Amino acid sequence: MPTAEELISTATVTGLVRVLTSAAPHRRWDAVAASATRLTDLALGERSLAVRDALLVDLPDSYALSAAIVDAALADPALPAGWSGR
Repeated sequence: MPTAEELISTATVTGLVRVLTSAAPHRRWDAVAASATRLTDLALGERSLAVRDALLVDLPDSYALSAAIVDAALADPALPAGWSGR
């Protein structure tokens, strides 16, 4: 079974920021990028909450706009392994 570090690591969150930037280059992903620096001592559940909270800060308030960004990010082949459900 993969460890928390393998599933949600600094590298995977940094990769997520790259994919989100590609999906929505006009947006800033500062909270998501910052969450990558706070993962070291967190368990898997805490890591997922940290990334979730950061996404809620950085995504637009509009569901439709957020969904379009997430859909574009999920379609990007550069999305970190295991994050797409493919």
